[in-house]
Amino acid sequence: MRSVSKRIGLALIVLAAAVLVVATAGAVRADITTGLVGHYTFDTGNANDSAGTNHGYDVGSPGYVASPNVLQVSDGNYVQIPNDAVIPTGNANRTFATWAMIDSYEDNAGIWHHGTTSSQRDFSLELTTTPGTVTFNGWSADFNFSFPGDPYGWHQFSITHDGSTTRAYVDGVERGSRSGSLNTAASDIRLGGQRLNNSAAQLDGWLDDFRVYDRKLEESDVGELFALGAPPLPPALPSPLYYAPNGSGGINAYEFITDNLNYGDAKTGAETGLPASAVYGTAADAGTTGHLASFDSKEEYESLYGMRMGHGNAYFGLTDDPALAPGAFEDGNNSGGALPDNGTVAVSGERGAGWAFVDTGLNQFHQRWPGQSIWNGGEPNNSGNEDAGEMYDSGYFNDIPASNGRDSIREWDVNLGLSERPVLGPDGGDGFAGCRDVKGNGDVNGMGKAISSLTSGGGTIVDGAIPYINLRDPQNESAGSHSFPAGGGPTSSPKLDFLGNTGGDDNDFSVVVNGYLQIPTTGIHTFGFDGDDGVRFTLFGADFTKQTGGDYRAQAGGHIMQLPYDTGNAFMLASTPLDAGIHPFELIYYENGGGAFLELFHAPGLKTSFDSEFRIVGDTQFGGLALVSKIIPEPSTFLVWSLPAAAFGLGWRRRKR
Repeated sequence: MRSVSKRIGLALIVLAAAVLVVATAGAVRADITTGLVGHYTFDTGNANDSAGTNHGYDVGSPGYVASPNVLQVSDGNYVQIPNDAVIPTGNANRTFATWAMIDSYEDNAGIWHHGTTSSQRDFSLELTTTPGTVTFNGWSADFNFSFPGDPYGWHQFSITHDGSTTRAYVDGVERGSRSGSLNTAASDIRLGGQRLNNSAAQLDGWLDDFRVYDRKLEESDVGELFALGAPPLPPALPSPLYYAPNGSGGINAYEFITDNLNYGDAKTGAETGLPASAVYGTAADAGTTGHLASFDSKEEYESLYGMRMGHGNAYFGLTDDPALAPGAFEDGNNSGGALPDNGTVAVSGERGAGWAFVDTGLNQFHQRWPGQSIWNGGEPNNSGNEDAGEMYDSGYFNDIPASNGRDSIREWDVNLGLSERPVLGPDGGDGFAGCRDVKGNGDVNGMGKAISSLTSGGGTIVDGAIPYINLRDPQNESAGSHSFPAGGGPTSSPKLDFLGNTGGDDNDFSVVVNGYLQIPTTGIHTFGFDGDDGVRFTLFGADFTKQTGGDYRAQAGGHIMQLPYDTGNAFMLASTPLDAGIHPFELIYYENGGGAFLELFHAPGLKTSFDSEFRIVGDTQFGGLALVSKIIPEPSTFLVWSLPAAAFGLGWRRRKR
């Protein structure tokens, strides 16, 4: 009996201690799901409410990164959550909380906006121009607060209100407060957007795990939210390099720089090492020193022109200042001189004499096509000590004073082989081409802007596979697209929607398509494209000659044929000798405004006009060239891709960086 009593007594002591602990701590604390009336995790590629049915919607093109499942917002691209009775208003108790990573600090840019901009009717969290300092905006109930650590890293923000005091927490620690009541107006909530009734800056950054509670969270609750852990960092941005044929059989790296520097500073800025990451994870020739771009062939000249198109006038490595380029000399106004042959150095008095590249010496490419100088009419005229060469929108050169500010194109002479070529976007395979669609990344009004957008890592990116290259915006398809065969009715597979199709009229987007063509016979082949707006087709192993299409700006040479400017009808044909076998290709397309479609087609032999022999590339059911893998697979492997066309054209990854 003594042992039983001892056990009972010990149990009572333990129970009493437990009661004492509870009494000391107060009432049992609610968990962090209690009072949760809105929860937006962005884990499913949208702004759905996992705590209820008050789902948010996209304004513009905010990005949903597939991993680590976060939202990216930028100017004009944000999420809006509809006004709903569950969202606390007036002076009601509440907590709004989110993880945020801020890319830039602009005054009044909102992490979230709720309410209206009048006295005490707002409940918003906004940035200041000081990194690490944020404002709770209650209009007449405002206060600033700061937080330690990296101002550009992930931080957890929670704002609570209990009817008399508003408190701000960062990473679980109270950083500021203000006494007073609120009278928040019922309204939508904007995540990253400007104020609802007062224009203000918009957030450029990342958000995750946005929560709305109809109660004031205790400090321990806020600490628990922070303890859930910060999201992983978003995927690292690729270095914005573009790999293209260099005119000498290899592939170099290029970058368009929008820095508006004088020639000397642009030259110095270009003399930087190739980033170790290079692009898309490739580390080939890391550390190679760059230079302002140069050219010695039609292929590289037109390729560089495509990179410039849509941007402002740009410096290349062309100068007649001997202090800047080996062999350069001042030859005055020689715009009326004889036109030298390509592959030769211009002598004094000939047009372009004295002009040299900063990396290779005197220029030897003078004629864009037979009889047509690379210099604009009346240039170079050395009017006012003009020592720097800039390329116009037309693709022709002008000499200007080196003190003028211009953008520029940089080049790294990595001279990669074809097998080393980094692929821009997903690669193709047996029976399909890889495709990337990028939108929400600024105005796209030229091929150069398209290339910059595709290489920047920005915008909303949709990757996927397509079985053939015949794409459209179903909400606004241009009337210029073709029937295959010509005059014979629609004997081709149905058009595919662009991967990034939103259900509305899509504008300002870029597309890159990668793959491998099986050329069945050695001989002359003619390729064509059409689109609205511009198109650039690179086929490795080709030596294109333009046959028809576009104006003087639409050119073909070496591996490249392109029509790099805005048009509703980018029709173009170019012919080339080709060996039988597998040939890699890259197709870049952009849409600025209006209708949108893209076609790539082929016919055997030399063609100077569109006829009934042309077939859509990849549409093998109706006689088009086959899309294959780098190495032709065994026959059994073909069965893996014997899927209906409807199975393709779907993005497998959607993200915005």
